[in-house]
Amino acid sequence: MPRYSFYDPVTNVLKAHGFVETNTPGDIRQEVPDGFDLEPGRWRWDGTTWQPFVPPPTPPSELAQALDDTLADPAPTGPKLKAVLTALRKVIR
Repeated sequence: MPRYSFYDPVTNVLKAHGFVETNTPGDIRQEVPDGFDLEPGRWRWDGTTWQPFVPPPTPPSELAQALDDTLADPAPTGPKLKAVLTALRKVIR
């Protein structure tokens, strides 16, 4: 059974690999050697070879940002606390 890699058709970032026929619908599949062991999310296909890829930092969540803003203020006001509670409510729904 052949081993395949699967990468995102838009970003070309490696999403998975293994001895399976399909991954997420739309992923591009290509056959790779049995010893293929690159870490998904850390490699990008350039059309010829796999190149190291450093994903961009994840932006802070709305809740994290509201908490940071509130904690940075020595005397948080009602609107800042309301922003924290609003963001928290979105997370726990």
